[in-house]
Amino acid sequence: MSETLGTAAISRVRRGALQVGDAASAASPTPRPRKRRGRGRLRLEIALLTGPAIIVFVGLVIFPIALAAYYGFYKWQGYGAPTDWVGLNNYKLIFTDPDFHRVLLHNGLIVVASLVIQGPLAILLALLLNQKIRGRSLIRILIFVPFVIS
Repeated sequence: MSETLGTAAISRVRRGALQVGDAASAASPTPRPRKRRGRGRLRLEIALLTGPAIIVFVGLVIFPIALAAYYGFYKWQGYGAPTDWVGLNNYKLIFTDPDFHRVLLHNGLIVVASLVIQGPLAILLALLLNQKIRGRSLIRILIFVPFVIS
């Protein structure tokens, strides 16, 4: 009999027809949500740890990029404040210049060549460092000391 009462209460829960006095509601009360403590403290810690890095990144990367874009809209001699607004004419001039196209091609060749040469060379060097050969520690020292010193 109690088994029938339990299944009836479960079916009423599924249908959403559970009353306050039912057996299922007395057996499993709804837990109250817990308050999170220290959330403001965590945010302060994140701000203190990332703040200096963000300031340096904005000062050394974002600000120069924005300033270069700003100067790109003016005729500017490289010193003083730019005063002659030329709009997009500087960009139109640079994209129609054959020297600029040649420079882009050379930079692209350098990127491709460095990937083709440095990638396999780095893998071979890593495999060499992993082999059990005579003088392995000397090779590791000669490779890693310049990184550590700089």
